[in-house]
Amino acid sequence: MSILDTRSSTGALIGVFVQTNEKGSNRVRAFRRGADGALEQAGEYPTGGAGLGAAHLGSQGSVILTADGRFLLVTNAGSDDISVFAVQGGLVLVQTAPSDGIAPVSVTEHDGLVYVLNTGEPCLVGFTLDAAGLHVVPGSRRDLAAAADPAQVGFSPDGSTVVVTLRGTNSLVSFAVDEHGLLGDPQEIASSGRPTASPSPETRRSS
Repeated sequence: MSILDTRSSTGALIGVFVQTNEKGSNRVRAFRRGADGALEQAGEYPTGGAGLGAAHLGSQGSVILTADGRFLLVTNAGSDDISVFAVQGGLVLVQTAPSDGIAPVSVTEHDGLVYVLNTGEPCLVGFTLDAAGLHVVPGSRRDLAAAADPAQVGFSPDGSTVVVTLRGTNSLVSFAVDEHGLLGDPQEIASSGRPTASPSPETRRSS
């Protein structure tokens, strides 16, 4: 499973979204969280795509809420696409869009600009997001080293940088974001942690 806690502008926890990562038909399960912390199921929503069938993706950021709270984005690693849900009390599936890569496991958004991390052939691909869904940013694909084993992508708080965690090289790589939403030259630094064993993209895809 991949779990997202959503919070109000005051930081109060208001809900939880869970991606099931099922092989046949991936789903999002939504839960309301009461003042006492108890969860109550609030709905179940097919993504229109497929997961890998494993208990989890071994990644972070496979389910995100956009900063304005209007959309929930979900990666479907088994069918190579991204689901876009409008948040309207419940969730309304707007689109299931190709990720322009293989085995997407993480997605990030800032001010309508979205970057997806694909891991089968490691790469980042940029999209714009509007009411109709995702639209590829021409020229935005950035390939990552085959042995990098990337796990998560995220924007810096001001949206000026995209950062990717690389388990295979025990490092972080960052890209400056220009005014057109394209990524600049990569800057890689060693992480402060120790390397951890993780499955290869092929293993993750066939699990």
